[in-house]
Amino acid sequence: MYTLLKSHFVQSELEKRNIGIFTPLEFQIIFNLNQGQAKHFLSVFVKQNFLIRLKRGLYTLSGANISEQEIANRLYQPSYLSLEYVLHQKGELSEAPYEITSVTIKPTRKFEVSGKVFSYTTIQKFQYGGYLVEKINGRPILIASVSKAKQEYEYLRSLGRRGNYVGSR
Repeated sequence: MYTLLKSHFVQSELEKRNIGIFTPLEFQIIFNLNQGQAKHFLSVFVKQNFLIRLKRGLYTLSGANISEQEIANRLYQPSYLSLEYVLHQKGELSEAPYEITSVTIKPTRKFEVSGKVFSYTTIQKFQYGGYLVEKINGRPILIASVSKAKQEYEYLRSLGRRGNYVGSR
């Protein structure tokens, strides 16, 4: 299959499996490649603008229907959408945040993808959880409930790691 791997076949197979974002290992398994072959094809397809490299080790098809929520969930794991992003989406925050905010138990990080900033704020392991699983484009998205997002926001604000937000719309 190594010599037969063409972009139209890759697109067809990823769409058939409803895979929006994938790692080199997932690509390797899907197309029955060894690590070197997968690395080669990913590199070639990125240069041809057929694939987009979201960050090291994470790819998507150019022009794929990928939501910012799915990108947020996959960029830095484990994580789920929360804080200002959820509060704004659910009508609790009057101003739109500049970043797509998530919480994680890993170190705090920021990534920029296609001009959007994805930020991940560390919370303690015992606080991690209580999120919902929603489907967007048929793919699971981890997202905090409004009450969970408020609780996490207030906790981080009490630590001085968040500013005040203007209440409900």
